[in-house]
Amino acid sequence: SLAGVTLAQGGLFWPQGIWLNPPAFVNALLTHPNITLHTHAPLQKARHTGKQWQLTAPQTTIEADCIVYCTGASSGQIPPLNHLPLRFIRGQT
Repeated sequence: SLAGVTLAQGGLFWPQGIWLNPPAFVNALLTHPNITLHTHAPLQKARHTGKQWQLTAPQTTIEADCIVYCTGASSGQIPPLNHLPLRFIRGQT
């Protein structure tokens, strides 16, 4: 609203501008106690129960209120995700 632009998902505002180091930003987020990182856990099933996500990977089952599944441009090729209306935007952080 400060910029006079309507956003569907909201945004961030830095009054003096900012330079962002994406790897450092992500690493800082991963230190939060409410964030758990699961690496090398290929998604086999994903479903939302109306309250939370239930995810199945080969070695584990994960339940969470929200998820961030990092796959890059291959997201649309992963069967549990290919029904989602994903939009690929180049150069976004």
